[in-house]
Amino acid sequence: MDIKKIFSKLFWLIIVVICASVFGSDIFAPKEVVIYENGTSAAATESMISAVSEPELSQLTEVWSKGTFDTVLNSLEYHFAKHGAEVGAEDIADYAQKAADYRTEVIGDISVMSAQELSEKYIVSESAGKIPAHKYKNRSDKRYIIISDEGYYILSFGR
Repeated sequence: MDIKKIFSKLFWLIIVVICASVFGSDIFAPKEVVIYENGTSAAATESMISAVSEPELSQLTEVWSKGTFDTVLNSLEYHFAKHGAEVGAEDIADYAQKAADYRTEVIGDISVMSAQELSEKYIVSESAGKIPAHKYKNRSDKRYIIISDEGYYILSFGR
């Protein structure tokens, strides 16, 4: 290691020590930030989730999949941020309820409609994601939902 690298590292170490003594050592403490697989992040985790009551959280885990995220809530936060406005959701709880209602509608249609009737109402395609799933896009109102093949868990919902 050459002398320039040594002095550079020493310089930055001194800067860190000075900042910690002036501003307090907690400025270097990790903050709760969620980094999503697409590189975006959200620091508003607690405020977004506080809109969801405990019983609603319990129900969400029964219908929403964590997909490739660490938790169901991380998945829901990401998809709400991305698709909430396009489906007219007022908040994360409203988004989750709209998704659950649409899931119920699609599953009901799957159970009673013929393949021909399904294809008239929905554009059905295999999801390109890591989890085996299908996308059901309503031909008339353009809402879509991606639900897992196993268990019909919601992976995404939008328009």
